[in-house]
Amino acid sequence: MTKTTKLTISMGVLIILGVIIYWYFPRTPVTFPSDKELIVNINHTQSTVRVKEILDKIKMDEEHFFVPFTSTTGDYGTSYWEWQNTKWKVLNIDNSGEPKVWKIDSNDPSTFRLVWNLHEDDKVDHIKFFLYRERNFHVTNGVEYYYPKLQMEKRIETASASYGSMKLPSDWLSVIDSLIKMDSAATPNLFGDFDMNRYMYFAWKPYEQSGIEARLEGTSNGFSFMNDDIELDFVRIMNDSDIESQ
Repeated sequence: MTKTTKLTISMGVLIILGVIIYWYFPRTPVTFPSDKELIVNINHTQSTVRVKEILDKIKMDEEHFFVPFTSTTGDYGTSYWEWQNTKWKVLNIDNSGEPKVWKIDSNDPSTFRLVWNLHEDDKVDHIKFFLYRERNFHVTNGVEYYYPKLQMEKRIETASASYGSMKLPSDWLSVIDSLIKMDSAATPNLFGDFDMNRYMYFAWKPYEQSGIEARLEGTSNGFSFMNDDIELDFVRIMNDSDIESQ
């Protein structure tokens, strides 16, 4: 094999390696797309929801954004974005803005974000989010375990903006951590990976300015298009019978 041939092969290998590194080696996220670019991307990704206006671009962390929007049919929708090596990619598109929990890292509750985009026709003045757990009793290996009811709440004003996001409050995170440790000690290795629903759940309730529960007509279940892996959970409506005065 001649030196020229060896050099050509070496250069070819280097070029291939360069392409592989360029496409697959993680790089620092570039500037998040403009409103126009986001609209084009969402509309090209699927054909059911047509975006009219981007309402905001809410940064969750360096590699995740929540983007609420309105559609050409008057819906208040949501989209979820992630930086993936070389580009920003939309993970999920929804034409309904009911509150959801975006579990950016399903094993780390500090990364969870409550997000929403309520329809303005529903005239929701404020909402209350709840961290809730029902009373529970069980026996494991002859040992009795009793868990008292848990109810923590956080009020969010929504009169000035239809959309928003919320990190879990520090006291919620402390309670979640302690309950996980307590249950893990009682039933070690029984359930394997962390499962939020095993310990408690998130709920919410919308209110009018008068303080009565708001009727949700514009904000309702709708079309949802998943474009990549994402853990996105619905937030259930809190029943009046479950709420205890504090």
